[in-house]
Amino acid sequence: MNHIQKKKLTNLDRKEFGRRIKQIRTLANITSNQLGNYNCKVDPAFIRQIESGSRLPSIPLFVKICNSLQISPCYLLEKEIPIQNEISDWNELIKLTLQIPPIFRQIIYDVLCSLTEHLAETKKEPLFLTEEFPTFKREEFGRRLCKVREEMKLTPQQLAINCGITPTFIHQIEAGNRLPGLSIFTSLCNALKVSPAYLLGNELKITSTTYDWKELERISYDMTPKAQKITIDIMSILIRNFAKI
Repeated sequence: MNHIQKKKLTNLDRKEFGRRIKQIRTLANITSNQLGNYNCKVDPAFIRQIESGSRLPSIPLFVKICNSLQISPCYLLEKEIPIQNEISDWNELIKLTLQIPPIFRQIIYDVLCSLTEHLAETKKEPLFLTEEFPTFKREEFGRRLCKVREEMKLTPQQLAINCGITPTFIHQIEAGNRLPGLSIFTSLCNALKVSPAYLLGNELKITSTTYDWKELERISYDMTPKAQKITIDIMSILIRNFAKI
């Protein structure tokens, strides 16, 4: 029997992570006291510890920070999770789209809006009036993790080896019984080649301002790799056929 060596868990760059949070918070004119006391319901000292790089937030607190600052988790974890979107020739498709008549361009845009709305699973549930942030849904997080793992044709044992953790932990996460820490979360995203925005799913309440091409590209990060491939195939067929008319 071949011996498979478990990979060492990669440590998240806490200082860079904290620096990015502080930078966005400062630009938004939000004090650490406001972010802690009013937005995230934690001790502001904890926020300052996160920004200094001495502490990491839990996954639920990480989501609250993203929602409070209206910033994508992809940005805060950019150094840790280099997004390798399956839409690798996205810019080329946009250039081709700009060369076809506006009426066809609008059709393509509408199709892409529909694809991202359904394949990205971005449907939001209404917030309860009594709480600004509903309880983090572990079961939904686990379901999404399991979905991507199965799409990648990885067993819990293989995923565990890739992330430097035990298969039991993977089973517990997928069952909704536990949540990973932020470092393990980034390892899971890298191993599955999926955006953190997809795994966090309906927990994110980031409001889009305008639906332009770049916004739709960001939304596509909320898809699984398989859904991204479907999107690029449909887009490519539409654009290249309309270009011939």
